[in-house]
Amino acid sequence: MTEAPRRILFVCTGNICRSAMAERILAHWSQERGLGLEVRSCGTAAESWYEVPDHARRLLAAEGAPPFKHAPQLVTRDHLRWADLVLVMTRAHRERLSEVYPEFGRKTRLLRELAGFGELDVDDPMGGTEEVFKRCLAVLKESLEALLQRGFAPVPEPDILVSVIVPTRDRADLLPRTLASVLAQTYRNFELIVVDDGSTDATESVVRAFADPRIRYERKGPPHSAAAARNHGVSLARGELIAFNDTGDDWLPEKLAVQVGAMARLPEDVAMGYSSLVRIHENGLVQGLDSPAFEADEKDRYRRALAMGVSGIYPQATLIRTKAFRELGGFDQSFRCWEDLEFFIRLAKRWRLQFIPGRFTRLFDDSRGVSRNLDAMYEAHRALLDKHAADLGGDPEMLVPHWRAIGIRMIPSKRGDRARESLWKVVRSGRAKPKDWAWLMLAYGGAPLYRALGAARRFVWTLKGAPPLDAR
Repeated sequence: MTEAPRRILFVCTGNICRSAMAERILAHWSQERGLGLEVRSCGTAAESWYEVPDHARRLLAAEGAPPFKHAPQLVTRDHLRWADLVLVMTRAHRERLSEVYPEFGRKTRLLRELAGFGELDVDDPMGGTEEVFKRCLAVLKESLEALLQRGFAPVPEPDILVSVIVPTRDRADLLPRTLASVLAQTYRNFELIVVDDGSTDATESVVRAFADPRIRYERKGPPHSAAAARNHGVSLARGELIAFNDTGDDWLPEKLAVQVGAMARLPEDVAMGYSSLVRIHENGLVQGLDSPAFEADEKDRYRRALAMGVSGIYPQATLIRTKAFRELGGFDQSFRCWEDLEFFIRLAKRWRLQFIPGRFTRLFDDSRGVSRNLDAMYEAHRALLDKHAADLGGDPEMLVPHWRAIGIRMIPSKRGDRARESLWKVVRSGRAKPKDWAWLMLAYGGAPLYRALGAARRFVWTLKGAPPLDAR
Protein backbone atom coordinates (compact mmCIF):
# COMPACT_ATOMS: atom_id res chain seq x y z
CA MET A 1 0.00 0.00 0.00
CA THR A 2 1.95 3.02 -1.27
CA GLU A 3 -0.66 5.72 -0.52
CA ALA A 4 -2.68 6.19 2.64
CA PRO A 5 -6.04 4.47 2.16
CA ARG A 6 -9.14 6.65 1.86
CA ARG A 7 -11.83 3.96 1.70
CA ILE A 8 -11.93 1.76 4.81
CA LEU A 9 -14.09 -1.34 5.11
CA PHE A 10 -14.61 -3.06 8.49
CA VAL A 11 -15.67 -6.70 8.56
CA CYS A 12 -16.95 -8.79 11.47
CA THR A 13 -19.58 -11.55 11.62
CA GLY A 14 -23.07 -10.09 11.98
CA ASN A 15 -22.21 -6.45 11.17
CA ILE A 16 -24.09 -5.14 14.20
CA CYS A 17 -21.42 -4.90 16.93
CA ARG A 18 -17.70 -4.66 16.20
CA SER A 19 -17.64 -3.56 12.56
CA ALA A 20 -20.66 -1.30 13.03
CA MET A 21 -19.11 0.43 16.04
CA ALA A 22 -15.75 0.78 14.29
CA GLU A 23 -17.46 2.29 11.24
CA ARG A 24 -19.35 4.86 13.30
CA ILE A 25 -16.35 5.84 15.42
CA LEU A 26 -13.97 6.25 12.47
CA ALA A 27 -16.59 8.10 10.39
CA HIS A 28 -17.25 10.41 13.35
CA TRP A 29 -13.55 11.11 13.85
CA SER A 30 -13.05 11.66 10.12
CA GLN A 31 -15.76 14.30 10.09
CA GLU A 32 -14.50 15.99 13.28
CA ARG A 33 -10.87 16.03 12.18
CA GLY A 34 -11.39 16.65 8.48
CA LEU A 35 -9.70 13.39 7.45
CA GLY A 36 -11.75 12.85 4.31
CA LEU A 37 -12.18 9.11 4.86
CA GLU A 38 -15.01 7.00 3.47
CA VAL A 39 -15.99 4.26 5.89
CA ARG A 40 -18.27 1.25 5.48
CA SER A 41 -18.82 -2.07 7.23
CA CYS A 42 -20.25 -5.51 6.53
CA GLY A 43 -20.25 -9.04 7.95
CA THR A 44 -19.36 -12.55 6.90
CA ALA A 45 -22.71 -13.87 8.18
CA ALA A 46 -24.88 -10.76 8.30
CA GLU A 47 -28.65 -10.82 7.90
CA SER A 48 -30.70 -7.76 7.05
CA TRP A 49 -33.04 -8.30 10.01
CA TYR A 50 -30.25 -8.17 12.60
CA GLU A 51 -30.40 -5.14 14.89
CA VAL A 52 -27.62 -3.17 16.54
CA PRO A 53 -27.72 -3.89 20.30
CA ASP A 54 -28.89 -1.09 22.59
CA HIS A 55 -25.60 -1.20 24.47
CA ALA A 56 -23.73 -0.30 21.29
CA ARG A 57 -26.13 2.53 20.43
CA ARG A 58 -25.87 4.08 23.90
CA LEU A 59 -22.09 3.89 23.97
CA LEU A 60 -21.75 5.42 20.53
CA ALA A 61 -24.11 8.23 21.51
CA ALA A 62 -21.96 8.90 24.57
CA GLU A 63 -18.95 9.21 22.24
CA GLY A 64 -20.74 11.98 20.37
CA ALA A 65 -21.38 9.92 17.25
CA PRO A 66 -24.64 11.00 15.61
CA PRO A 67 -27.60 8.59 15.73
CA PHE A 68 -27.63 6.23 12.77
CA LYS A 69 -29.82 3.79 10.96
CA HIS A 70 -27.80 0.69 10.27
CA ALA A 71 -28.81 -2.11 7.91
CA PRO A 72 -26.44 -5.09 8.27
CA GLN A 73 -24.83 -6.12 5.00
CA LEU A 74 -23.35 -9.42 3.95
CA VAL A 75 -19.85 -8.96 2.57
CA THR A 76 -19.63 -9.18 -1.21
CA ARG A 77 -16.97 -8.85 -3.86
CA ASP A 78 -18.26 -5.36 -4.58
CA HIS A 79 -17.56 -4.29 -0.98
CA LEU A 80 -14.02 -5.58 -1.20
CA ARG A 81 -13.41 -4.08 -4.62
CA TRP A 82 -14.56 -0.67 -3.34
CA ALA A 83 -12.23 -0.61 -0.34
CA ASP A 84 -8.62 0.54 -0.25
CA LEU A 85 -8.16 -1.28 3.06
CA VAL A 86 -10.21 -4.10 4.60
CA LEU A 87 -9.91 -4.38 8.39
CA VAL A 88 -11.20 -7.62 9.89
CA MET A 89 -11.86 -8.24 13.57
CA THR A 90 -10.51 -11.78 13.93
CA ARG A 91 -8.13 -14.20 12.32
CA ALA A 92 -11.13 -16.36 11.46
CA HIS A 93 -12.62 -13.49 9.44
CA ARG A 94 -9.32 -13.05 7.61
CA GLU A 95 -9.16 -16.75 6.80
CA ARG A 96 -12.76 -16.78 5.61
CA LEU A 97 -12.21 -13.86 3.24
CA SER A 98 -8.98 -15.36 1.92
CA GLU A 99 -10.81 -18.61 1.11
CA VAL A 100 -13.74 -16.98 -0.69
CA TYR A 101 -12.04 -13.85 -2.10
CA PRO A 102 -8.32 -14.63 -2.36
CA GLU A 103 -7.75 -11.84 -4.88
CA PHE A 104 -8.23 -9.24 -2.11
CA GLY A 105 -5.76 -10.77 0.32
CA ARG A 106 -3.14 -8.04 -0.08
CA LYS A 107 -5.43 -5.35 1.26
CA THR A 108 -7.13 -7.44 3.98
CA ARG A 109 -5.56 -6.94 7.40
CA LEU A 110 -6.30 -7.90 10.98
CA LEU A 111 -7.24 -4.70 12.79
CA ARG A 112 -5.29 -5.27 16.00
CA GLU A 113 -2.23 -6.50 14.13
CA LEU A 114 -2.06 -3.55 11.76
CA ALA A 115 -2.52 -1.24 14.74
CA GLY A 116 0.60 -2.76 16.26
CA PHE A 117 -0.88 -4.97 18.97
CA GLY A 118 0.10 -8.32 17.48
CA GLU A 119 -2.12 -11.07 16.11
CA LEU A 120 -4.99 -10.31 18.47
CA ASP A 121 -8.68 -10.72 17.77
CA VAL A 122 -11.31 -8.21 18.81
CA ASP A 123 -13.66 -10.35 20.91
CA ASP A 124 -17.34 -10.36 19.98
CA PRO A 125 -19.38 -8.54 22.67
CA MET A 126 -22.70 -9.85 21.35
CA GLY A 127 -24.83 -11.11 24.22
CA GLY A 128 -22.61 -9.48 26.82
CA THR A 129 -23.25 -6.78 29.38
CA GLU A 130 -22.74 -3.08 28.77
CA GLU A 131 -19.33 -3.43 30.45
CA VAL A 132 -18.36 -6.03 27.83
CA PHE A 133 -19.39 -3.62 25.08
CA LYS A 134 -17.39 -0.84 26.78
CA ARG A 135 -14.26 -2.97 26.70
CA CYS A 136 -14.84 -3.82 23.05
CA LEU A 137 -15.32 -0.15 22.17
CA ALA A 138 -12.17 0.77 24.08
CA VAL A 139 -10.19 -1.80 22.08
CA LEU A 140 -11.60 -0.45 18.82
CA LYS A 141 -10.81 3.16 19.73
CA GLU A 142 -7.28 2.26 20.83
CA SER A 143 -6.64 0.44 17.56
CA LEU A 144 -8.12 3.15 15.34
CA GLU A 145 -6.25 5.94 17.10
CA ALA A 146 -2.98 4.04 16.65
CA LEU A 147 -3.71 3.58 12.94
CA LEU A 148 -4.60 7.23 12.40
CA GLN A 149 -1.43 8.41 14.10
CA ARG A 150 0.62 6.46 11.56
CA GLY A 151 -1.55 7.05 8.54
CA PHE A 152 -2.43 3.32 8.48
CA ALA A 153 1.20 2.36 7.94
CA PRO A 154 2.22 -0.99 9.46
CA VAL A 155 4.14 -0.91 12.74
CA PRO A 156 7.77 -2.01 12.40
CA GLU A 157 8.39 -5.31 14.14
CA PRO A 158 10.17 -4.85 17.50
CA ASP A 159 13.51 -6.60 17.90
CA ILE A 160 13.96 -6.64 21.68
CA LEU A 161 15.82 -9.53 23.28
CA VAL A 162 13.62 -11.39 25.75
CA SER A 163 15.07 -13.64 28.44
CA VAL A 164 12.68 -16.49 29.20
CA ILE A 165 13.25 -18.01 32.64
CA VAL A 166 12.00 -21.53 33.41
CA PRO A 167 12.73 -22.77 36.96
CA THR A 168 12.41 -26.51 37.42
CA ARG A 169 13.00 -29.29 39.90
CA ASP A 170 12.27 -32.98 39.32
CA ARG A 171 9.69 -32.35 36.59
CA ALA A 172 11.46 -34.06 33.70
CA ASP A 173 8.16 -35.59 32.59
CA LEU A 174 6.47 -32.18 32.24
CA LEU A 175 9.38 -30.05 31.06
CA PRO A 176 9.21 -30.93 27.32
CA ARG A 177 5.73 -29.40 26.99
CA THR A 178 6.92 -26.12 28.47
CA LEU A 179 10.14 -25.86 26.49
CA ALA A 180 8.46 -26.81 23.21
CA SER A 181 5.88 -24.05 23.65
CA VAL A 182 8.62 -21.45 24.21
CA LEU A 183 10.60 -22.60 21.18
CA ALA A 184 7.42 -22.45 19.07
CA GLN A 185 6.96 -18.71 19.65
CA THR A 186 6.38 -16.64 16.53
CA TYR A 187 8.59 -13.96 18.11
CA ARG A 188 12.08 -15.36 17.66
CA ASN A 189 14.46 -12.97 19.46
CA PHE A 190 14.74 -14.66 22.85
CA GLU A 191 17.05 -16.69 25.02
CA LEU A 192 15.69 -19.54 27.14
CA ILE A 193 17.32 -20.02 30.54
CA VAL A 194 16.37 -23.23 32.34
CA VAL A 195 17.32 -23.05 36.02
CA ASP A 196 17.53 -26.52 37.53
CA ASP A 197 16.96 -26.11 41.26
CA GLY A 198 18.66 -29.34 42.32
CA SER A 199 16.80 -31.99 40.30
CA THR A 200 17.58 -35.67 40.89
CA ASP A 201 15.79 -36.93 37.76
CA ALA A 202 16.58 -36.70 34.04
CA THR A 203 15.98 -32.94 33.80
CA GLU A 204 19.39 -32.11 32.32
CA SER A 205 19.18 -34.72 29.57
CA VAL A 206 15.64 -33.57 28.70
CA VAL A 207 16.85 -30.00 28.26
CA ARG A 208 19.93 -30.91 26.25
CA ALA A 209 17.86 -33.11 23.93
CA PHE A 210 16.30 -29.97 22.44
CA ALA A 211 19.69 -28.89 21.06
CA ASP A 212 18.59 -25.31 20.41
CA PRO A 213 21.36 -22.68 20.65
CA ARG A 214 19.01 -20.27 22.44
CA ILE A 215 18.71 -22.62 25.42
CA ARG A 216 21.01 -22.18 28.41
CA TYR A 217 20.92 -24.84 31.10
CA GLU A 218 21.99 -23.68 34.57
CA ARG A 219 22.09 -26.05 37.49
CA LYS A 220 21.57 -24.42 40.89
CA GLY A 221 21.82 -26.46 44.05
CA PRO A 222 21.12 -27.50 46.67
CA PRO A 223 17.35 -27.07 46.21
CA HIS A 224 15.97 -23.82 47.58
CA SER A 225 12.80 -22.32 46.09
CA ALA A 226 11.12 -21.21 42.89
CA ALA A 227 11.74 -17.60 43.93
CA ALA A 228 15.47 -18.20 44.25
CA ALA A 229 15.58 -20.09 40.95
CA ARG A 230 13.75 -17.29 39.13
CA ASN A 231 16.02 -14.66 40.67
CA HIS A 232 19.08 -16.66 39.64
CA GLY A 233 17.74 -16.87 36.09
CA VAL A 234 17.27 -13.11 35.95
CA SER A 235 20.82 -12.59 37.23
CA LEU A 236 21.98 -14.44 34.10
CA ALA A 237 19.58 -12.70 31.72
CA ARG A 238 20.89 -10.63 28.82
CA GLY A 239 17.49 -9.47 27.63
CA GLU A 240 15.79 -6.12 28.09
CA LEU A 241 12.57 -7.95 28.95
CA ILE A 242 12.06 -11.07 31.02
CA ALA A 243 9.30 -13.65 30.85
CA PHE A 244 8.67 -16.54 33.22
CA ASN A 245 7.15 -19.91 32.57
CA ASP A 246 6.68 -22.76 35.00
CA THR A 247 7.41 -26.39 34.29
CA GLY A 248 4.27 -28.10 33.02
CA ASP A 249 2.60 -24.91 31.80
CA ASP A 250 2.78 -23.70 28.22
CA TRP A 251 2.27 -20.69 25.98
CA LEU A 252 0.34 -20.18 22.78
CA PRO A 253 2.67 -19.35 19.87
CA GLU A 254 1.79 -15.64 19.79
CA LYS A 255 2.38 -14.94 23.50
CA LEU A 256 5.70 -13.16 23.18
CA ALA A 257 4.85 -11.45 19.89
CA VAL A 258 1.74 -9.81 21.32
CA GLN A 259 3.27 -8.81 24.63
CA VAL A 260 6.59 -7.60 23.22
CA GLY A 261 4.69 -5.53 20.66
CA ALA A 262 2.62 -3.95 23.43
CA MET A 263 5.58 -3.26 25.70
CA ALA A 264 7.57 -1.73 22.84
CA ARG A 265 4.88 0.94 22.49
CA LEU A 266 4.56 1.71 26.20
CA PRO A 267 6.68 4.21 28.17
CA GLU A 268 9.72 2.91 30.02
CA ASP A 269 8.08 3.38 33.43
CA VAL A 270 5.45 0.78 32.52
CA ALA A 271 7.41 -2.09 34.03
CA MET A 272 5.07 -4.99 33.39
CA GLY A 273 2.58 -6.09 30.80
CA TYR A 274 0.45 -9.14 31.48
CA SER A 275 -2.54 -11.06 30.16
CA SER A 276 -5.23 -13.45 31.32
CA LEU A 277 -4.77 -17.19 30.98
CA VAL A 278 -6.44 -20.58 30.77
CA ARG A 279 -6.43 -23.16 33.54
CA ILE A 280 -6.46 -26.87 32.73
CA HIS A 281 -7.76 -28.86 35.69
CA GLU A 282 -6.43 -32.33 36.42
CA ASN A 283 -9.74 -33.83 35.29
CA GLY A 284 -9.34 -32.10 31.90
CA LEU A 285 -11.79 -29.26 32.43
CA VAL A 286 -10.74 -25.96 30.84
CA GLN A 287 -11.43 -22.71 32.69
CA GLY A 288 -10.73 -19.13 31.70
CA LEU A 289 -8.96 -17.12 34.41
CA ASP A 290 -9.47 -13.37 34.16
CA SER A 291 -6.60 -11.27 35.45
CA PRO A 292 -7.35 -7.85 36.98
CA ALA A 293 -7.10 -5.13 34.35
CA PHE A 294 -4.63 -2.43 35.42
CA GLU A 295 -4.14 0.43 32.99
CA ALA A 296 -0.88 2.33 32.70
CA ASP A 297 -2.54 5.63 33.60
CA GLU A 298 -4.25 4.28 36.73
CA LYS A 299 -3.63 6.78 39.54
CA ASP A 300 -4.39 4.64 42.60
CA ARG A 301 -2.71 1.44 41.50
CA TYR A 302 -0.62 0.93 44.63
CA ARG A 303 -3.58 1.11 46.99
CA ARG A 304 -5.46 -1.27 44.72
CA ALA A 305 -2.47 -3.61 44.64
CA LEU A 306 -2.18 -3.57 48.44
CA ALA A 307 -5.84 -4.60 48.67
CA MET A 308 -5.19 -7.85 46.76
CA GLY A 309 -5.80 -6.08 43.46
CA VAL A 310 -2.87 -7.88 41.85
CA SER A 311 -4.19 -11.29 42.88
CA GLY A 312 -4.95 -13.16 39.68
CA ILE A 313 -1.80 -12.01 37.88
CA TYR A 314 0.41 -15.03 37.20
CA PRO A 315 4.15 -14.82 36.49
CA GLN A 316 3.72 -17.16 33.50
CA ALA A 317 1.49 -14.56 31.83
CA THR A 318 3.72 -11.52 32.41
CA LEU A 319 6.45 -9.66 30.56
CA ILE A 320 8.64 -7.52 32.85
CA ARG A 321 11.36 -4.97 32.19
CA THR A 322 14.61 -6.46 33.47
CA LYS A 323 15.74 -3.11 34.88
CA ALA A 324 12.66 -2.80 37.09
CA PHE A 325 12.91 -6.40 38.30
CA ARG A 326 16.53 -5.96 39.33
CA GLU A 327 15.98 -2.59 40.97
CA LEU A 328 13.32 -4.15 43.21
CA GLY A 329 15.60 -7.03 44.15
CA GLY A 330 13.43 -9.65 42.49
CA PHE A 331 11.21 -12.08 44.36
CA ASP A 332 11.52 -12.22 48.15
CA GLN A 333 13.29 -15.55 48.68
CA SER A 334 12.02 -15.87 52.25
CA PHE A 335 8.56 -16.66 50.85
CA ARG A 336 7.82 -20.33 50.10
CA CYS A 337 4.75 -19.19 48.12
CA TRP A 338 2.88 -15.94 47.34
CA GLU A 339 6.27 -14.49 46.37
CA ASP A 340 4.67 -13.39 43.10
CA LEU A 341 1.79 -11.58 44.84
CA GLU A 342 4.24 -9.84 47.16
CA PHE A 343 6.50 -8.86 44.26
CA PHE A 344 3.62 -7.41 42.22
CA ILE A 345 2.61 -5.27 45.21
CA ARG A 346 6.13 -3.83 45.43
CA LEU A 347 6.22 -3.37 41.66
CA ALA A 348 2.98 -1.36 41.68
CA LYS A 349 4.41 1.00 44.30
CA ARG A 350 7.21 2.23 42.04
CA TRP A 351 6.21 1.30 38.49
CA ARG A 352 3.19 1.28 36.22
CA LEU A 353 1.40 -1.86 35.02
CA GLN A 354 -0.56 -2.56 31.84
CA PHE A 355 -3.08 -5.31 31.13
CA ILE A 356 -2.71 -6.75 27.61
CA PRO A 357 -5.94 -8.40 26.41
CA GLY A 358 -5.86 -12.04 25.42
CA ARG A 359 -5.14 -15.50 26.85
CA PHE A 360 -1.74 -16.83 25.81
CA THR A 361 -0.78 -19.02 28.77
CA ARG A 362 -2.15 -22.40 29.78
CA LEU A 363 -1.72 -23.25 33.44
CA PHE A 364 -1.94 -26.97 34.16
CA ASP A 365 -2.97 -28.06 37.64
CA ASP A 366 -0.30 -30.14 39.33
CA SER A 367 -0.97 -31.81 42.69
CA ARG A 368 2.79 -31.76 43.37
CA GLY A 369 2.96 -27.96 43.51
CA VAL A 370 3.52 -25.89 46.64
CA SER A 371 0.13 -24.23 46.01
CA ARG A 372 -1.43 -27.37 47.48
CA ASN A 373 0.38 -26.79 50.81
CA LEU A 374 -2.25 -24.77 52.65
CA ASP A 375 -0.18 -24.27 55.78
CA ALA A 376 2.69 -22.82 53.73
CA MET A 377 0.25 -20.51 51.95
CA TYR A 378 -1.16 -19.34 55.28
CA GLU A 379 2.27 -18.55 56.71
CA ALA A 380 3.31 -16.77 53.51
CA HIS A 381 0.19 -14.61 53.48
CA ARG A 382 0.72 -13.65 57.12
CA ALA A 383 4.33 -12.75 56.26
CA LEU A 384 3.07 -10.59 53.39
CA LEU A 385 0.75 -8.68 55.73
CA ASP A 386 3.56 -8.18 58.22
CA LYS A 387 5.96 -6.94 55.53
CA HIS A 388 3.51 -4.36 54.22
CA ALA A 389 1.87 -3.50 57.56
CA ALA A 390 3.07 0.10 57.51
CA ASP A 391 1.48 0.84 54.12
CA LEU A 392 -1.67 -1.12 54.96
CA GLY A 393 -1.98 1.02 58.05
CA GLY A 394 -4.66 -1.15 59.62
CA ASP A 395 -7.13 0.06 56.96
CA PRO A 396 -10.05 -2.45 56.85
CA GLU A 397 -10.79 -1.54 53.23
CA MET A 398 -7.41 -2.95 52.22
CA LEU A 399 -7.22 -5.72 54.82
CA VAL A 400 -10.63 -7.31 54.22
CA PRO A 401 -9.65 -8.83 50.83
CA HIS A 402 -6.64 -10.45 52.55
CA TRP A 403 -8.71 -11.81 55.44
CA ARG A 404 -11.28 -13.12 52.99
CA ALA A 405 -8.63 -14.83 50.84
CA ILE A 406 -6.96 -16.43 53.87
CA GLY A 407 -10.29 -17.60 55.30
CA ILE A 408 -11.53 -19.18 52.10
CA ARG A 409 -8.17 -20.79 51.38
CA MET A 410 -7.96 -22.38 54.83
CA ILE A 411 -11.47 -23.96 54.89
CA PRO A 412 -10.33 -27.32 53.45
CA SER A 413 -7.23 -27.43 55.68
CA LYS A 414 -6.80 -29.18 59.00
CA ARG A 415 -6.73 -25.76 60.64
CA GLY A 416 -10.34 -24.72 60.24
CA ASP A 417 -9.86 -22.36 63.18
CA ARG A 418 -7.68 -20.18 60.95
CA ALA A 419 -10.45 -20.02 58.36
CA ARG A 420 -13.04 -19.06 60.96
CA GLU A 421 -10.78 -16.47 62.58
CA SER A 422 -10.10 -14.73 59.26
CA LEU A 423 -13.71 -14.80 58.09
CA TRP A 424 -14.93 -13.43 61.42
CA LYS A 425 -12.56 -10.49 60.89
CA VAL A 426 -14.31 -9.85 57.57
CA VAL A 427 -17.74 -9.95 59.21
CA ARG A 428 -16.75 -7.73 62.14
CA SER A 429 -15.23 -5.16 59.80
CA GLY A 430 -18.72 -4.21 58.63
CA ARG A 431 -17.65 -4.84 55.02
CA ALA A 432 -18.94 -8.39 54.68
CA LYS A 433 -20.77 -9.45 51.54
CA PRO A 434 -23.54 -12.08 51.57
CA LYS A 435 -21.04 -14.63 50.24
CA ASP A 436 -18.78 -14.01 53.24
CA TRP A 437 -21.51 -15.28 55.55
CA ALA A 438 -21.84 -18.37 53.38
CA TRP A 439 -18.09 -18.95 53.55
CA LEU A 440 -18.19 -18.56 57.32
CA MET A 441 -20.93 -21.19 57.61
CA LEU A 442 -18.91 -23.45 55.35
CA ALA A 443 -15.87 -22.93 57.58
CA TYR A 444 -17.84 -24.40 60.46
CA GLY A 445 -18.71 -27.38 58.26
CA GLY A 446 -15.01 -28.01 57.76
CA ALA A 447 -13.04 -29.79 55.07
CA PRO A 448 -15.52 -32.67 54.44
CA LEU A 449 -18.36 -30.28 53.53
CA TYR A 450 -16.00 -28.13 51.46
CA ARG A 451 -14.79 -31.14 49.48
CA ALA A 452 -18.34 -32.38 48.95
CA LEU A 453 -19.47 -29.04 47.55
CA GLY A 454 -16.34 -28.87 45.39
CA ALA A 455 -17.09 -32.29 43.96
CA ALA A 456 -20.66 -31.22 43.22
CA ARG A 457 -19.44 -28.10 41.44
CA ARG A 458 -16.98 -30.10 39.32
CA PHE A 459 -19.78 -32.53 38.44
CA VAL A 460 -21.93 -29.63 37.22
CA TRP A 461 -18.97 -28.36 35.17
CA THR A 462 -18.63 -31.80 33.63
CA LEU A 463 -22.30 -31.76 32.60
CA LYS A 464 -22.50 -28.14 31.45
CA GLY A 465 -18.90 -27.41 30.54
CA ALA A 466 -16.46 -25.20 32.44
CA PRO A 467 -16.94 -21.42 32.59
CA PRO A 468 -16.44 -20.12 29.02
CA LEU A 469 -13.05 -18.85 27.98
CA ASP A 470 -14.56 -15.68 26.57
CA ALA A 471 -16.44 -14.80 29.75
CA ARG A 472 -14.40 -11.68 30.33
